[in-house]
Amino acid sequence: IQNHQSKIENINNIFIPITNELPVVRNIDEIKENQQFYFKFILDSEKAIDSFLYYLLNSSLGRKIRNWWHDGFGVELDKECLLNCEIFIPSIEEQIKFIEIQSRINNLSMYLESFNYELWNLKNDYSIIEKSLENLSFKNSLESWIESQPYPLATILWTYYSLSNIDENIGEKLEHLLNFFEAFTEFLVTIMLSSFAKDLEFFVEECRNLKKPYEKYFQKPTFDTWINIAEWLSKSLRRLKNEKEKWGILVGLFGNPDEEFLEILMKKSLFKLLNSVRDYRNIWKGHTGIKPHPTILRKNLSLLEDSLTRLREDIGDSLSKFLIVKPINMKVTQGVYQIRVDKLIGTRFPFQEIEIETRSPMETEHLYLLHENYKPTIEMLPFIILKEDKTCYFFNRLEGENARYISYHYDQKPEIHLIKDIVEFSLNLLERNSI
Repeated sequence: IQNHQSKIENINNIFIPITNELPVVRNIDEIKENQQFYFKFILDSEKAIDSFLYYLLNSSLGRKIRNWWHDGFGVELDKECLLNCEIFIPSIEEQIKFIEIQSRINNLSMYLESFNYELWNLKNDYSIIEKSLENLSFKNSLESWIESQPYPLATILWTYYSLSNIDENIGEKLEHLLNFFEAFTEFLVTIMLSSFAKDLEFFVEECRNLKKPYEKYFQKPTFDTWINIAEWLSKSLRRLKNEKEKWGILVGLFGNPDEEFLEILMKKSLFKLLNSVRDYRNIWKGHTGIKPHPTILRKNLSLLEDSLTRLREDIGDSLSKFLIVKPINMKVTQGVYQIRVDKLIGTRFPFQEIEIETRSPMETEHLYLLHENYKPTIEMLPFIILKEDKTCYFFNRLEGENARYISYHYDQKPEIHLIKDIVEFSLNLLERNSI
């Protein structure tokens, strides 16, 4: 047991309150009351998984167990009392199964909640929702969510989801999910930085001075680098929200999005989750050599699948409330551009084509982000590109005069090299004195 102020860092821990009215949490930032009301338990990873104890101790049975602790030792628990408390838990293998089943329950719950939103939004034919409910299954909850996500992310999730859960596939499924979280973070950076890039003067004045000195890492970014950049930009959003005039400018730069969309980008819990996944990755990648036993891989996968469920809880359907499009052709009439575009949603192609009208032209080699009414358009910086064969590539690093891009979903050609000029402007946005 460690007091919450301990400097010891461990990703496998829980925080137990001294009173039974408060919930057990997995992260200190989830504590809504005084942090002095909590003790930090660092768990033996060979005996207990934090997610299992988190779900157990917050369940009705778990509250009875905690009541028993309180009845035995008094109204409030202290460190000595907690050291003498007992709880019987199943094996690691059984804990993994409990977490997997809980993730399925959470996924189904979110799926049903999405029907509730659609029904009372009064924009859709209720018979469509009724038919979907008739076809309801545990499986199609996550699958439907994947198909509602932007194509660059959905394709990575599908590589994970499409594999069966046999032992031979667990390591590969784990790798695909880790790739998804890194790509998701780079995707957030691309959205935020592309929006700020529409007004460089505003960006430099309001955001660049908040950045930590990570410039030397930007030319060869890692998962940790993307998280740092995303947190810096999110911090800028939170600060600007308190300044009405500047917030109005920012909302316009971001394409006049749904308010919920900007709230997601400012959500601290989202970045705490991404940091925890980064910690998982660093620990697992640091123990290379002998191939891990399937039980260890299944435990790691269950932790990452639980993180995916928590990500869904955090962001909901916010990424389905805007479009990423790629122009096909364009004509202009009296200053209005009529543009036929591909909608990059889900995992399947040919993509659906739609026609939009804007006051600004769009170039066929770029991707664009559109919110409701498709005005204004936001040209996405080329950290993410789509090739003619519909393969999506993410910027990985600079190599001499070239920029290396990697695909997380197309193993026939997992990387390509382009001239570095394509991404140089985007990288300059992240470096002081470069604009």
